[in-house]
Amino acid sequence: MVKKKIQWFKAHRDILISDIVHVKRPNGQSLDAFLHVNPKLPKEKAMAMIFNPTTVDLTENITLPLYYSGFTDDVLVSVGGATATKSTLERDYSLTLELKLAPKSTTWVSLLAVA
Repeated sequence: MVKKKIQWFKAHRDILISDIVHVKRPNGQSLDAFLHVNPKLPKEKAMAMIFNPTTVDLTENITLPLYYSGFTDDVLVSVGGATATKSTLERDYSLTLELKLAPKSTTWVSLLAVA
C-alpha cells in the first residue's frame, strides 16, 4: 500500500508541490476541495483534491476556479485516474464538475493541457 502511494506521489510530484487555491471552505457537512495550480508545468497544470468528510454518499457540483492554472479554453479532465475527457471552460475560467463520493473517501481531479 505504501509503495503504491509513493508511486502516485512521484508521478504527480510537480503539481502537488505547487501553489494551492482553496475551492470552498471546509464545513464537515459537504464535499471539501482545494486545487493545486502551476501554469508553468507543461502538461498537468492543475489538480483538485476532493474529500467527503461525512458518513453518507454525497453528490455535488464543484466549481474549480482555473484562472491561475493558465488554461484559457479547453482542458482534459481525469477524475481519479480515469481516461481524460475534453471540457470547455466557462468565460470566467472555471469548470463545474458533478462528483459523487462515498462516505469518508477522497478523489483527485487531474487537469491536463490539450495537446
